[in-house]
Amino acid sequence: MNEKILVVDNQPLMLRLMSNFLGKKGYEVKTAPDSMTALAVLADFVPDVMFVDMVMPHISGDKLCRIVRSMPELKNVCIIILSAIAAEENIDCASFGANACIAKGPFRDIEQHISRLLAARDNKEDLLSSGIVGLESIYQREITKELLSSRKHFEVVLGNISEGIVECTGEGRIVYVNAAGAAILGAREEKILAADFFDFFAESMRQEVAHAFAGLGEHPIALGEETVLLLKGRRVALIVLPIVDAGQRTAIVIIQDITARKAAEEKLESYRDHLEKMVVARTAELSQKNEQLGAEIRERHSAEERMGEAQREWERTFDAVDDIVTLQDASLRLTRVNKATCRILRKTEAELVGRYCYEVFRGATEPCQGCWAHCASPARKSYTQEILHPDLGKTFLLTATPVMDDQGRMSGVTHFAKDISEQKKLEFQLMQAQKMEAIGTLAGGIAHDFNNILAAVVGYTELAMLDLQQNMPVYAKLEEVTRAGKRARDLVAQILTFSRHSEAKREPLELRSIVKEAMKLLRASLPSTIEMKQEISDQPCWALADPVQIHQVLMNLCINASQAMRGRGGILLVTLAPEEIDEPRAALNPDLRPGLSVHLGVRDTGQGMEKEVVERIFEPFFTTKQTGEGTGMGLAVVHGIVKSHKGAIEVASQPGQGTVFDLYFPCITETGELGESGGDSPMSRGTERILFVDDEPALAELGKQALGSLGYQVESHGDSREAWARFVAAPDTFDLVITDLTMPGMTGALLAEKILALRPAIPVILTTGYSDILTEEEARELGVYEYLLKPFSTAKLAEAVRRTLDANGH
Repeated sequence: MNEKILVVDNQPLMLRLMSNFLGKKGYEVKTAPDSMTALAVLADFVPDVMFVDMVMPHISGDKLCRIVRSMPELKNVCIIILSAIAAEENIDCASFGANACIAKGPFRDIEQHISRLLAARDNKEDLLSSGIVGLESIYQREITKELLSSRKHFEVVLGNISEGIVECTGEGRIVYVNAAGAAILGAREEKILAADFFDFFAESMRQEVAHAFAGLGEHPIALGEETVLLLKGRRVALIVLPIVDAGQRTAIVIIQDITARKAAEEKLESYRDHLEKMVVARTAELSQKNEQLGAEIRERHSAEERMGEAQREWERTFDAVDDIVTLQDASLRLTRVNKATCRILRKTEAELVGRYCYEVFRGATEPCQGCWAHCASPARKSYTQEILHPDLGKTFLLTATPVMDDQGRMSGVTHFAKDISEQKKLEFQLMQAQKMEAIGTLAGGIAHDFNNILAAVVGYTELAMLDLQQNMPVYAKLEEVTRAGKRARDLVAQILTFSRHSEAKREPLELRSIVKEAMKLLRASLPSTIEMKQEISDQPCWALADPVQIHQVLMNLCINASQAMRGRGGILLVTLAPEEIDEPRAALNPDLRPGLSVHLGVRDTGQGMEKEVVERIFEPFFTTKQTGEGTGMGLAVVHGIVKSHKGAIEVASQPGQGTVFDLYFPCITETGELGESGGDSPMSRGTERILFVDDEPALAELGKQALGSLGYQVESHGDSREAWARFVAAPDTFDLVITDLTMPGMTGALLAEKILALRPAIPVILTTGYSDILTEEEARELGVYEYLLKPFSTAKLAEAVRRTLDANGH
């Protein structure tokens, strides 16, 4: 039986010459004009010998060899490479599975080399020991050698980018894949080449990708950013670039693994309302032009044209990358920069080429520590470092990859730099937000304990006042204790609002009382070198506002003013008055509305600010203070509160002239004084039986005495488990249960749940100093009738008890 031979070459003349020559020798010969056709032939034709051209369209000869060697049925086939670039490139046949290599020269010489190698094969000789056959009849072409060197740089660039690059035919067959692309597709290069690109996607998504390819026109298309596109279980985005070359239509597919980025975007969205997506599309295009084989001069001319086109394609790809990319020589001098480098560094190419990289990026006179040793090491690994550019004020993530020559020496460096300034800013803001959250949690815990203390102070003071006549001197003193306790309660309420991050509860509010109270508190905390003045109008200043937030606004502004006058003293003036805003005045500020407003002003005689600082003072985390003196959140909070109240804020400042903040809140019609009513009304009384539970002994005894003085029969317990045992022993003994929420052993919520399960009709009142475990709404869903926040007055407790008992038929 005649032996079978398959000849693969992209030159029709070469195919005819080889077919005639081998056919005359008695071989059964089949030919293929490219690797794709060759793979189709190999599906039902198992040759004994293959002659493969090294440089071919789409899939080169060395890659075809790797594919063939991966097929078990073709493991014994003898592969002989035909190469027109043997003189310029050292071809290692064994590295990709070829048995021998013949340098393309005159065909008569090729015939002799083929005959000799086939005879050696028949004699079972080692063909690789002959080296590259026919080198003596060709000579090196310097331009081809330079183009091959340029291609090597190009392959290093594409081999080190993080995006996968895949080239497909018009039918979707893969003809090129880079290392990142093979990793994303989850297979070796030889298993990927010639495969159907669509088959790598889940069956449910293949039609979408195939449909996009079918509709590919002259412009790129993108897939996967808006819709979910899965590849090997990972979310990817595709950019498909149409390519028309010599009448053949192919496509370059850039594959980005966006799994981590999408997850990061979703996570950061919960912390920040604004997040800039850091996705930079990198485009790269691989299109190796294959040499035409014909007459020797014509072949050389064609090869030079194709290699020149490849160089131009590389340059276009190089300049299309939106990050900094530079090529450097062995001494780290810049030899080539892309357009993005000039744009980002604000320099021309002439100003950059020839300078050292550490001079350009750091303004230094010597390389970064460890950079030179890392790049020159035999490991040939990339070197990555974060660098702050001193002039641009931007942070870059630098990656330097050494380029080695044929002798393994470093001939240059490929250098990438990505601007990560926004990423670093977001990381800092996230850290600050987490700090603020931790402070809020701590404040809540402190407020809980302090409320219990206040409850005892206020409660026992009120009990003492019940035993006294109002005209006694000590009665007036105890009233002052009560008022101080209520002021402390309001202060704790501010801490609780901060720690709970709760929504503001706006109500009709007379701002004059809030401002006066805040000024009293500020006087004790500001240095004596600052003279405090206030000009508060006699006219009503009513606004729909949250008292805690208005208090916070005034405190923040006054503390900022005092810090501006630190060390030198000065005057702090706070003004409050109603003001009519007309149409011309409102037109000057989009946040101002025509009509009556309440005007709150804070003026200091401090050092003032430059215009550039004034423009940024409301930005979160922006501060001109030294590290440790502030977070940069004070004025941002003020701005947010004013905007949430539908108000307006204006600031005027000049260096050395002090600063003025003007705040405007919409004025409303007076609705009456706010506060606790019924202070002089007699407290509600009763004779019902009450179980009172609080782990604080002083509060348990206070509840017993306060309600006992009103006629109720009260049994108090400081241990929730003892209280539960007492209730189980006689569940019908009590008409009402009052329990604290936060207690050791058994929480008030669990105690209420167990009591209601045993006796569903009994009313329960839940009290708490502060808790983020159970909200008022959740307590009511549990079956609790009333939810009281400590500290509460005896009158408020009596009112809640009577209201609860009356509602339940007592």
